Amino acid sequence: MHDYAAIARLEEGHCAATLREIGRETMDVAGGVACRDVPGVWVNRAEGIGLSGPVDGGEIARMVAWYDEAGIEPRVKICPYVHATLLSALGEQGFIVKWYEQLLIRVMGARERIDPPREMPGEFELRQVDRTDAAACRELSVVINRGFAPPGAMVSEANIELTVRCMMRERADTFAVYDKGVCVGGGGMEAFGEIGCLYGAVVEEGYRRRGIQQSLLAARLNAAAARGLRMATIGSAPGHDTERNVLRFGFEVAYSKTVMGRATKSAAAS
Repeated sequence: MHDYAAIARLEEGHCAATLREIGRETMDVAGGVACRDVPGVWVNRAEGIGLSGPVDGGEIARMVAWYDEAGIEPRVKICPYVHATLLSALGEQGFIVKWYEQLLIRVMGARERIDPPREMPGEFELRQVDRTDAAACRELSVVINRGFAPPGAMVSEANIELTVRCMMRERADTFAVYDKGVCVGGGGMEAFGEIGCLYGAVVEEGYRRRGIQQSLLAARLNAAAARGLRMATIGSAPGHDTERNVLRFGFEVAYSKTVMGRATKSAAAS
């Protein structure tokens, strides 16, 4: 039986630490971190809040004002183990539910070796990205951000730079797949405490359903095992392809996260 509350403290602590490491500006709030950058980038949110005890509504009000002054919609990701006073404080500030995410977990065996159920074709090359190679990191970052952007949308230079920052940290291991030297997909894993947190996996359209996603998943799990981590985590929208893929690798749903937002007159969506 897993201690899901303990897992949540680790996972949400990891999310807060990532915001501290890569965001332009951060603010400590309710035991977690709020981050703001240029409008429209993915780090404009608060994470890890409400897990350390009762939340003072004044802290949430100050956080909202901090985002408002930058013209950014305040958003908060919370897990089921937050103190009830956080929900009350968010309600008082007009926060509403935006969407839900699943957090899935997999226990890792000591130095376990994981093979994908389906190998990708031999003409593709999977390799670990050198975190000191800015050009290679940027090439993959463009692919990842293009994969997460709405159809037809321009890829934000600020989001590209943020993703590169993620890849270049010592606790991150990033993998990419190449077709004749051109990057067509990739994803990352970062170590935090005893967990390996998988994130950012994308395969370019035209290369999907060929085993690339499964090979990337196996590579990242093996990287976590090589670091001696005891558990892997990954986030997914409920029912998304990511969820279906990782369930084949022995992941299970640990808990759901709720993403809440508070639209303001001047705010840009984050």
